[in-house]
Amino acid sequence: MNQDNLFYARMTGAYGSVYIGGTNAVTGEFSRIECVNATVFATLTNTLDTTATTDVAASAYITWTGAPTANQNIVVNGVTYTFKAVADVDPDEAHIAIGATVSETAAYVAAKLADHALLAVTAALGVATFTARTAGAGGNSLLLTAGNCSNCSITTAGDSGKLGGGITRERMASATTYPANHTLHGHFTAIKLTSGKVIAYHANRQ
Repeated sequence: MNQDNLFYARMTGAYGSVYIGGTNAVTGEFSRIECVNATVFATLTNTLDTTATTDVAASAYITWTGAPTANQNIVVNGVTYTFKAVADVDPDEAHIAIGATVSETAAYVAAKLADHALLAVTAALGVATFTARTAGAGGNSLLLTAGNCSNCSITTAGDSGKLGGGITRERMASATTYPANHTLHGHFTAIKLTSGKVIAYHANRQ
């Protein structure tokens, strides 16, 4: 670390971190920065790619092993959708037509939920795939159950009755302003603040 640039910075001992709260630059190799309070960076040099990291959307899918019977249902995020014979479907109700094949039934499910605010639904070969429209771990809280549908099987990487696999990535630092208690990950070689306070952890001593 450049010892000439430690204005308002101090080593915090065995943890290998530097407390920064001034406007002079601090240089070195840091793998993590924790914002003590709302912080604006004048310089934040990060040698890692800041664009490659993307969140992963939560998902789950229903597989039909046979046609549902009339009045069986599935429950999608708290709303019960009831299967009906094609002639009995009321388009203004939460009704889904029973197809002549499992693929057709899955397609009817996708069509009924096409405008769902939180979930995108696609269908192929008797499988309806439910994907959170917003990527990230928040989608893991969306609910999906087979209700009383005897020929419906749900597969999910999450808890029973929920979508799963949604991941919110830790953001590599690329912006200049971050809120209090925000943690940045990357390979930082130069840090200079406009305002705020941070703790920067050395890459080889975390």
